[in-house]
Amino acid sequence: MLGASLRYKKAVAGGTVMLLIVACGGFMFVDQQFFPQSDRPEVIVDVAMPPGTAIWQTDAAVSILEKHLAGSPSLRHMEAHIGDGAPRFYLPYAPATPSAAHATLLLVAQDLDAREKLIQQVEAISLPVGVHLHVQRLSLGPTADFPVQYRIIGPDPDTLRAIARKVDDILRGTEGAVSVQADWGNRTPSLTFEANLDKLAHFQTDRASVAAQLQAAISGQVVGDIPDGHHHIPVMVRAARTVRSDPALWANLPIVTGTGVVPLAQLGTIRVTTDFPILWQRNGELCMTVQSGVATDIQPATVVQRATPAMETLRKELPAGYRIETGGDVELSSTADSAIFAFLPLTGVLMLLALMIQLQSFSRSLLVLFSAPLGLIGMVSGLLVTGAPFGFVALLGLIALAGMIMRNTILLVDQIQSSHCGGTSLHEAIIDATLTRARPVCLTAVVAILAFIPLSFNVFWGPMAIVMIGGLVGGTALTLIAIPAFYAVLFDRKATTAEATAHV
Repeated sequence: MLGASLRYKKAVAGGTVMLLIVACGGFMFVDQQFFPQSDRPEVIVDVAMPPGTAIWQTDAAVSILEKHLAGSPSLRHMEAHIGDGAPRFYLPYAPATPSAAHATLLLVAQDLDAREKLIQQVEAISLPVGVHLHVQRLSLGPTADFPVQYRIIGPDPDTLRAIARKVDDILRGTEGAVSVQADWGNRTPSLTFEANLDKLAHFQTDRASVAAQLQAAISGQVVGDIPDGHHHIPVMVRAARTVRSDPALWANLPIVTGTGVVPLAQLGTIRVTTDFPILWQRNGELCMTVQSGVATDIQPATVVQRATPAMETLRKELPAGYRIETGGDVELSSTADSAIFAFLPLTGVLMLLALMIQLQSFSRSLLVLFSAPLGLIGMVSGLLVTGAPFGFVALLGLIALAGMIMRNTILLVDQIQSSHCGGTSLHEAIIDATLTRARPVCLTAVVAILAFIPLSFNVFWGPMAIVMIGGLVGGTALTLIAIPAFYAVLFDRKATTAEATAHV
């Protein structure tokens, strides 16, 4: 094999480069993942009602879910947290923001198969209009509430809502996206008091005073407390329930002014309008997020990739001052990868410096660095055959794999250089050094592969183990076959193929 590799050294070198290019193209077909889903049996069901919904209405919606799930053979435990998120019983889980319009159901399945059946059962439940469910499994690492998110940022709420509808339509038409919703919800009716500034001046009061009295009458105001042993019971003053629940009576609410007590209607007009109950901001700008979950066995990056062409078309049509940002797990993964890649240039320079000191040759040092990507060929093949995704943990394995392959190349190149300096012809030095180093290189690779086989079945470490196994198999073979050919191409341009044939 070595004789043939040296005889057709240019073909072997060119073929290796072509394999590397094909592997880079094949990487596009590998599923991308940030962190894998946990193998825990819990299922989190977030129930989102329209903002401003009373807590008893949220309770009624949760009761429908509990009624359908009670007695399910897949369910081992169920608890509901209405108006609040579940306790942070698991570090990567982030509880929802407390709200009367939100509830969280914590479901514990019998096992992993039962967990998937339970999720299908929840998604099949028919709920009243306006009730949105978000079903999620726990993750083994940091993750967003919704793995697929698009942030629409701009100054006008109505324009944001119009753009959000288009993003919503794109996601609903994208295969793999489920439970698509916007975090602002829909406009809801609201009552707005428009104060008459002339009348406020006439009655010697201002808008702040009127607003404070309206707040006290409708929502209540704590004016003191009553001692009760070691506790203090707050005393709240507000209007009677009949008044608070009937906006038609609010025009007669008594308002204290500088000239006396007058009804609210004397100071302005109460108008019925529609408005967004909650306006989210990001870095001081209005931000509406359209978000979705993903179907079983579909990665968030795959959904984003499928939606990208339509999203890019929409971005080109946005008015000035508006933009769409990609969030969710794709953004978290990019941020984590950037933190690693930020130090790679410095690390590469330090490695090149160390190699030049060790090998006393710039060209040989570059050859060692070039051998690092050879693991991609076996890695991509392994991921495509097994169907495993490439995520953050697999990226760490790829970096370690590059180091292991370069270590083997250093052993080989150093041995070739040492033999050639001892008076042996270059072709003989290449063959003798490769045969001499073949055993330690292969043994270390086999030991590492056998050590990673048990990890390949693990949910968290499995993708990294497959990267290491596939990369070591391909990288070791190419180190012993392709690297000698590259060495001959670079340093023995005058040698004839007869030398190699005679030696073999």
